[in-house]
Amino acid sequence: MKTDLHIHTNCSDGSLSPEQIVERACGAGLDAIAVTDHDNANGVERAVLAARGKPLKVVAGIELSAYDRDMETHVLGLGIDYAGERFKESMSRIQALRHERNRLLLQRLAELNIFVSFDELEKAFPFEVHGRSHIARIMVEKGYAADFKSAFSEYLAPEGKAYVKSRRLSVEQAIELSHRYGGKAVLAHPAKLRMNATQAEGFVAYLKRVGLDGIEADYFAHTNVERDFFRYLADKYGLFVTGGSDFHNADYGVNLGDKFFLPDEKTLAALGL
Repeated sequence: MKTDLHIHTNCSDGSLSPEQIVERACGAGLDAIAVTDHDNANGVERAVLAARGKPLKVVAGIELSAYDRDMETHVLGLGIDYAGERFKESMSRIQALRHERNRLLLQRLAELNIFVSFDELEKAFPFEVHGRSHIARIMVEKGYAADFKSAFSEYLAPEGKAYVKSRRLSVEQAIELSHRYGGKAVLAHPAKLRMNATQAEGFVAYLKRVGLDGIEADYFAHTNVERDFFRYLADKYGLFVTGGSDFHNADYGVNLGDKFFLPDEKTLAALGL
């Protein structure tokens, strides 16, 4: 089964609609995808409807932004029940935290004489849950950055001039929330945590103790060494393995359909594929 279990739509900071994602995935010969927008599942039902009658399974997912102490960590919730009112209420609270982070970020940019407003975000990206990618696009459009990658590396990434730490979910809360709504909790793109091998193993062992189910060892941008190491940790700590492109747009993530992940029986069973 050819899969891509980490994809963003324009319901968060991707460039394609859920319907376009389904069309691209089918055209690439994928058998299953997971729609994993940041802190919302607004695109899942649209993707599910678009995939009806097509040879494509859609896994309902979300990418939750969390912190472990001062380290930003992302958790994929895969196979979530996204339709209930309680889930929507939980998302509203999480999105309020994201909105506050955006406010602080725009304030910091203004201190650096880079002016992006909430009104500009709403006008350029209506009905979307806004994040740093949206801000980066406006920065490029207004000439504050040469390109999308420069906006992130110089200003918006954790080491950037305008990056701000704000109140978010803890990693334990992100794992618990995934479980509360029937999903599996997966550590996303673990190599991005920039830990050495000893630190990474300690962190994965800790996450396993607090309920982690899987690890995105086959993140498409991982090197072979990184992939093998995180597969080793998955085997050692009893986690299933996932893989995905983290596709957002032409500037971020591996292009949708260029690569695919072949899940083993453990992953297929965990996700009901």
